[in-house]
Amino acid sequence: DAATLGGVAAEDYRTTSGTVDWTDLAGVPPGLADGADADTTYTAGAGLTLTGTAFAADRATLEGWARAVCYDTEAELTALLDDNYRAAGWVPAWTDVTGVPAGFADGTDNDTTYSAGAGLALAGTVFSVNGVTSAMIVDGAVTGADIAVGAIAGSHITTGAVGSAQLATSSVTPAHLTDGTALAEIGDDDGAGSGLDADLLDGVHLASVRSGIEYIGFGSWRSSPTRLVRTAGTITVPASGYVLVLAQGEKSADAGETWAGFIHWNGSDHNADFDYSAAAGWSLWSLQNVFPVSAGTTYVFGVSDSMGGGDGAMDVNCTSVAAVFFPVRL
Repeated sequence: DAATLGGVAAEDYRTTSGTVDWTDLAGVPPGLADGADADTTYTAGAGLTLTGTAFAADRATLEGWARAVCYDTEAELTALLDDNYRAAGWVPAWTDVTGVPAGFADGTDNDTTYSAGAGLALAGTVFSVNGVTSAMIVDGAVTGADIAVGAIAGSHITTGAVGSAQLATSSVTPAHLTDGTALAEIGDDDGAGSGLDADLLDGVHLASVRSGIEYIGFGSWRSSPTRLVRTAGTITVPASGYVLVLAQGEKSADAGETWAGFIHWNGSDHNADFDYSAAAGWSLWSLQNVFPVSAGTTYVFGVSDSMGGGDGAMDVNCTSVAAVFFPVRL
């Protein structure tokens, strides 16, 4: 807290937060005394231009430099390449080839000897096929596409060489069988171990077809306005195909009463012939419908009905209901 420091008063020192005015500087060069660089001169060197105080690249100079070290036209490039490379379509002459073995010097192979291998014959300089044996053919190498239609006759096949294992499923069609020959073979061998079954109908044994029939016996009921299942049974089909359901009977009606009968199949009703309008007294009725089925499945079949008009009830007799399986739709 001294009045002076080294004999100098405190007000003669500047603090660290103070500033210095340009006019307080000593020894400023004359060219900067007015605060402007007024006497420094700049010029544009090679590859540059100067406009006012702005420098820029000299495009013409730079492109000239690039052309001096690069090929910038096709003519310049091909002029150099044509002296060192052949044209794309050039074909060398035999005499232009160096290092040709002595045996080929005259353009002819004079000393290479050839011989005929398996399946070939050699006569002079001509090779030909001399027969192909089964040992030369890899198993599976020859397919149906390699054999022309009619190329293989019965005389080419050893007896017993072709069995069922050599025939793909459905590969033999009626067009491949001579009329009468297949039937004669079946008649000759069936039952004696031939493996053929002459009793198949579209792949389903006739015994299975005969077993695919179910009946529902006689029944009678009082029909009402409410549709109900009146009689029902089941059928288990032996194979995929179709089931024909048939039903018939008679009904007694008063004048003005109508009756609607339905084939009942596996939980739903199918109106086979729409409504039957009844006159007074007894009259016949019949219903039928066909349904696709799957092998081994059990189905419910029967008859359902309803009536309208009159006193609200009608006597109905059902003489028979039958479900018959067929392997194909009739």
